[in-house]
Formats: sequence, structure tokens, C-alpha cells
Amino acid sequence: MIRPLLLAACVFAAALTAEAQTYTIDPVHASVVFRVKHLETSYFYGVFKDVKGSFVLDDDPSKCSVEVEVKAGSVDTNNPGRDKHVKGPDFFSAGEFPTITFKSTKVAAGKDGMLDVT
Repeated sequence: MIRPLLLAACVFAAALTAEAQTYTIDPVHASVVFRVKHLETSYFYGVFKDVKGSFVLDDDPSKCSVEVEVKAGSVDTNNPGRDKHVKGPDFFSAGEFPTITFKSTKVAAGKDGMLDVT
């Protein structure tokens, strides 16, 4: 999940101004995509479709932040049986934990103009 956040931060890095700018993630046009290696031969991809959040970008990386909330039940792997399984207790326990939240604790300058977000 951190990779898409880094990508989003880098896309907007060119638009930074002297003041910190807060951006809201557009839930209509956003998703969180993941991939899982299957039997060491291929990958399957999934997406969380219900995403919201915001991020702050500043010339000083230490003043940047990211906060994202994903509804666990919105996972879609293009396979209804697998979706039911990953929503269950073996993976996300979406009934018990309906929301997945990421809130950055540190943003620092990384390699090649990237930001390291933790």
C-alpha cells in the first residue's frame, strides 16, 4: 500500500509551492491496487474500491503527511469465491475490522526525488 502512496506523492511533487498544500483523495477516481504471488508462478491482482483520505505536500518532506482509509469489504479480486475468502478471518476479517487505515508517522526524502513514507 505504501507504493501507491509514494506514487501519488511523486506525481504531485512537481506542483509543490512554498506553502504546504493539502489534497483530498477523490473517492470516485481512486482505488488501492495490490498483487499477490500465486503458487510462485504468477500474480493475481485485487483492488479496494472504497478509498478516502488526504495528503499534505510541502517542500520540506518532514512537513508532509498521508492519511488513507479503505473499506475492507470493498475488496475485489475479480473472483467472488476468493473475495469471500479474503474478506474472512484468514485475511481481512472485514466484518470485525471494516476499515483499514494508514496514517504516516514520517515522511523523508528518498532516492531520485522520491519520498519515503512510513
